[in-house]
Amino acid sequence: MVNNKMITYSVVIPCYNSEEYISECLDSIIYSESEHSVEIIVVDDGSIDSTSEIVSDYMTKIECGNAISYYYKDNGGLSSARNFGIEKAVGEFIIFLDSDDVLHVDFFGVISKYRDYDIVSFDFSRFSNIRTLDYSQSTHLYNTVKENYSLSDVFLAGNWYAPMRVYRKDIFTKKRFKEDIYYEDLELISKIYLSSPIFIHLNKPLYGYRITEGSITNSVNEKHIKDLKLIMSDLENGEFHDIRHFNLSYLINSKEMFLGKPITKFQRRISLRYYFSLNRYKKIFFISPLLLKLYYMAKSLWNCVKN
Repeated sequence: MVNNKMITYSVVIPCYNSEEYISECLDSIIYSESEHSVEIIVVDDGSIDSTSEIVSDYMTKIECGNAISYYYKDNGGLSSARNFGIEKAVGEFIIFLDSDDVLHVDFFGVISKYRDYDIVSFDFSRFSNIRTLDYSQSTHLYNTVKENYSLSDVFLAGNWYAPMRVYRKDIFTKKRFKEDIYYEDLELISKIYLSSPIFIHLNKPLYGYRITEGSITNSVNEKHIKDLKLIMSDLENGEFHDIRHFNLSYLINSKEMFLGKPITKFQRRISLRYYFSLNRYKKIFFISPLLLKLYYMAKSLWNCVKN
């Protein structure tokens, strides 16, 4: 194990039956250029294939420098594996990397320039085969491209995929992913942003998101909708009471943005069902996020006048 005092980044990789892609995932970290020490925490969530053997082989490689830690646990789901990794992490920052995805070769060189921030988010590129991964074909995490992003920009975009960010470890002192629900990213990451971290977004693709047949966002059912509504009702920050309802669009964004596929008739029907349950003012904002943004600007100015 690397000296704990020297570790800057802890990369947590939850995996389950990941023998097909885990090597490419690990290679993207091991052969990246970094002036800071990096530990790799592989949390095997009950795999029954050769994942453990592949990771064990990597742990014996000289270039890995004892930087890989492997943990096997009973199957508990993605959130359980991530939470396990958080407990084991000793780095100053935590990065979540899915076992079938990869990091850009310049990932650490870029993000190391932003260690004063609590959260650093970035864009990504979709791919199905590592040989065809083209980082010049970027998908933007947010709806607009600009130098500075506000909290409203973050919420209006409604994209909460946990691996698209680097987090200061202190953020997770009292926070964990909720287990046994869909959209665990939305539940936790939105709350993290509401806790007033210092954040920045980089308009640069630093993450390779692999499109597979087994992607969870390929299928959406009533359970997804129920969990999503449960999460919405659980968010307690009154200032963003209306904005958090907009994050039902996360259901749609995850389908169109990450998979590059149009939404299904079922998903559109669910979206419309929610839309018609809103009062007439929220319907207007639902159709036009720009109006919502103007509403909060006017509300802020009014509060200043009153005070």
